[in-house]
Amino acid sequence: MRVIVEADGGSRGNPGPAGYGAVVLDPDGETVLAERAESLGVASNNVAEYRGLIAGLEAALEMGADEVAVRMDSKLVVEQMSGRWQVKHPDMRPLARRASGLVAQLRYVTFEWIPRERNTRADRLANLAMDRAAGRAPSAPAAVKAPRGVPSRATSAELGARVVAAGGHGPDPDPYRVQADPGLLRELGAAVASLLPPGTELLAGVAAGGLPLVTALAAATGTPARFVLPSAEEPVAGGPVDGRRTVLVTDVVRTGATALVAASRLRAAGAVVADAVCLVDAEQDGAEALTEAGVRLWPLLLRSALAAVD
Repeated sequence: MRVIVEADGGSRGNPGPAGYGAVVLDPDGETVLAERAESLGVASNNVAEYRGLIAGLEAALEMGADEVAVRMDSKLVVEQMSGRWQVKHPDMRPLARRASGLVAQLRYVTFEWIPRERNTRADRLANLAMDRAAGRAPSAPAAVKAPRGVPSRATSAELGARVVAAGGHGPDPDPYRVQADPGLLRELGAAVASLLPPGTELLAGVAAGGLPLVTALAAATGTPARFVLPSAEEPVAGGPVDGRRTVLVTDVVRTGATALVAASRLRAAGAVVADAVCLVDAEQDGAEALTEAGVRLWPLLLRSALAAVD
């Protein structure tokens, strides 16, 4: 299996708030097979670039690729991984070794430098990750396309104002009151659809707050839904999940504890869980806790943005 990996990373300050993005493409260079993005806190440009390469190679290996054409706009990483430049900086050496270990698992790998304007997919994901590292609202809808092409009929700012008005508690809205409004719930389902990563096969609503949203999201996208329940007898209801790429769906993420339990139950049932979507990230370290467990969080709204709503 041959794929193309486009990777990028950056830092606003060098070192500063950093993040990376990586995209795995079909050999046609257009069809997206996988995407990876992560905030790194404070790091340098080169560290972020290497992390992007590593994430892209890992994603390619996960899908069974044995031939990879790597494209990056980092001359340093391309030349070092091609063996033409030495890896001198101590921060780069363990990353280069890690990348080389992944390369060794592949039958054939090439590294090609490309100009930044040809690396827009990975660059956009890296900027999303840097936004999160800098504490700014992510632009996930622009970075991750809905698999069914479902558009949001309202901007995030407009939806945020409506969520605050319906929720009744300012920047900490009551998610049940928000989702009890059928018109607003329909709008939210369409908006959250734009956060779903390509290749999503199942949507798994986290009981109880994520169940209305997952139903609206399934109706908006045509993607089958499952329901993660507190019952030990039937922790995942609605049908089998084995081997399918499943996105967690919930309402508000605070510490991430509930979503982590749901991810664990889905994985125990055989699902592939690497992403979660939510209405509101309360910015209480839940996203970081999920990332440590291998789950990327894609929020529609941030609490800090809701706090700015008049």
